[in-house]
Amino acid sequence: MATTEAATTTEAPTTASTTTETTEKTKDEAVVATEPKSTTTAKETSEERDYVANTNTKKFHNPNCPSVPKIKEKNREDRHCTREQLINEGYDPCGNCKP
Repeated sequence: MATTEAATTTEAPTTASTTTETTEKTKDEAVVATEPKSTTTAKETSEERDYVANTNTKKFHNPNCPSVPKIKEKNREDRHCTREQLINEGYDPCGNCKP
């Protein structure tokens, strides 16, 4: 019986060591996966382009957004400006088209 206990004791640290290494790799991978990735460049955000603003909801959309036809004419404002200008005026980007 003493031989079996010794073998079990020897195997346990090896298993724990392997588990720790796997956990460390998983943590490193998780950090890489959660790092923010910016897909918008400075040029894209400062470039003037067409948007459709809803003056009632204070949301702005790409002109081809599926939500645009639902905007009442009295609340619709076609704009040619930068994204920052709209945000500075208190508008939020549409959650559907994400302009």
